[in-house]
Amino acid sequence: MDYGEQDGSGGGMSADTPVWVCAYANNQWDLGDSITDDPTKSGFYKAMKVAKGRTITILDKEGIVFTRIWCMYELYLTLVHLSDAMWAVYTAHTHKYEIPGGKGTYENRKAVGIISGGSTSDIGDYSLITAREAAFPYDLIKKSLAIQVEHADVSVETDKTHILNSIAGRDNIDDVPPTHDESYDTLNNNVRANFASSVIMLQGAAQKGGEEWTEIVTALSKGSMTKISFDFKAGRELGGLDSAQATYLVANLPPNIENLKIKNAKHGVEFMNSLVQRVGELNNLKKLWIDNDTLESGEEGGQDGGGKDEGQKADSNLATMLSTDHTIEELHLYNTDLVRADNVELWAKALMLNSTIRRLWLIGVGKEVRDELTEKTKDRKLELKVGRPIIDQLQA
Repeated sequence: MDYGEQDGSGGGMSADTPVWVCAYANNQWDLGDSITDDPTKSGFYKAMKVAKGRTITILDKEGIVFTRIWCMYELYLTLVHLSDAMWAVYTAHTHKYEIPGGKGTYENRKAVGIISGGSTSDIGDYSLITAREAAFPYDLIKKSLAIQVEHADVSVETDKTHILNSIAGRDNIDDVPPTHDESYDTLNNNVRANFASSVIMLQGAAQKGGEEWTEIVTALSKGSMTKISFDFKAGRELGGLDSAQATYLVANLPPNIENLKIKNAKHGVEFMNSLVQRVGELNNLKKLWIDNDTLESGEEGGQDGGGKDEGQKADSNLATMLSTDHTIEELHLYNTDLVRADNVELWAKALMLNSTIRRLWLIGVGKEVRDELTEKTKDRKLELKVGRPIIDQLQA
């Protein structure tokens, strides 16, 4: 299969992709040239820079990798220092992989991996990512929550001194490194969040519930990922969450998201209000997708207490938030009950006050509502396109 440009991201590799393995590339009998006093001049750093931070960690069953200082330095380069990097974590684990859409077809596999952004073969499909990562041992992932680079082990103590000072950005790498530094927290949080954002981690923590769910979501909330897509439909990656868990999750989204997609969240008004509040706190968000999410709760008892009045308050909260938002450029509302004939005036006023949204894509909203929004916002300083994706683009 030809994946074209995807070879450069998402774990894409071809038959002739070079792989640098530190255990083999470094002369284990003479490490002087490979492991220098200054970590930024080491073989590790040079190789990872050439590879643009595309890193594969082979995780042992005890998670010892997370306790070694050089391994943590590699993760620092991947997750913090180098831009547009990619981290994949694989571990030996014999399992049967159920091929999605294969009608009960299985494939015997001896390893399983978690890849930031998904593998090339996943083609960005979260159902494929979920199926491929499902067998990753949950207890092994949980070991990542104990990561603390400042307490990592090392064979040569001076290496730890140099690495910690390098991570902390100190000029003199021979100084006694700080016992605590914000840069340590950034690295620790990024490693934990990358695991916490994986489907298998969220599913496992949701099943455990209680403090374990809180711990995982807290770890996720401190990450620096820029793209998140959550699908709450039954049978999908987050279909097993109850409304309280789903609400807590969206209330604690990581702060640097640029592209956020929320799908099939039938979790009622409280969920939507929590999502709206958190979105209003995200200072880098450019695209927001709310897809097939209604204010009707999917749990027994129907809509959250308060009924129609509370539902109207939720759509009002979203419109009010957008009226003062200064980052969102595209808003996709697909098959929601947030924009209706009886609240066009509310939305029109909010959009006139907003200064950044260029595209408002609507599905499941009547033409008369779209036309009225277009008419009421025609004098907007920043031109606003109100329409349906694909259809209107093809007609343009």
